[in-house]
Amino acid sequence: MRKILIALSLVCLFASCGNRQTYLHTYQAIPNDGWHVADSLFFPIPVQVNDTNFNAQLEVRHHVNYNYKNLPLLVECVQQNTGSVLSTDTINMVLMDDFGNWLGKGIGRLLQLESSLGTLHIAKSDTCQVRVMHLNPDSLLGGISDVGLRLY
Repeated sequence: MRKILIALSLVCLFASCGNRQTYLHTYQAIPNDGWHVADSLFFPIPVQVNDTNFNAQLEVRHHVNYNYKNLPLLVECVQQNTGSVLSTDTINMVLMDDFGNWLGKGIGRLLQLESSLGTLHIAKSDTCQVRVMHLNPDSLLGGISDVGLRLY
């Protein structure tokens, strides 16, 4: 009986480690013809969030026919009412190593890779959204399927 209690305690302990609740996890699909350089992706943060810190993660799904080894992105937190930028960051998502191996995980020809954005602070009076734009020199970027945002 004691061994069963110890085993159950260990299972509960490991199940609770690192288990933060996901607040927002959503994707924006990229059109089949490609991602235009002038097109921004918007991820609204629900209004009930206020004065909270979140871990933020950007997620990209791409096809194996993507022509580059990285994806440079501009990520901004924008106040919805005024359009003013609260914070901005550039992310260089490395999708392929120096030996030509894709770093993402997936099945078939679609792979997914995540990149931490660090901590995102939503102040009490902010109603904001996250805006993502690609910084690739191509005006029409092919091979990207979806871009996602996860707050936890």
